[in-house]
Amino acid sequence: QAHDCPTCPLKAECTTAEYRRIQISPLLRRYKQEVRERFKVPEVMATVKRRGVEVESVWGHIKEDRQFRRFLLRGLAKV
Repeated sequence: QAHDCPTCPLKAECTTAEYRRIQISPLLRRYKQEVRERFKVPEVMATVKRRGVEVESVWGHIKEDRQFRRFLLRGLAKV
């Protein structure tokens, strides 16, 4: 966490604002840690890898090849 942004040599690469305030939610950190722990389980990693091939490739095909960029209906009931 940065405490002294005005004198930091990397400030130009980080922000264009004179002062920058970043709020980090402790709840978000906890959720991220839970996901990291969950991904350490081999069965979970296998499922995640399979999703990339089975699910995401289908959405990529629909969006790119068939030019469907927007979907007006949302929610399970409207599927």
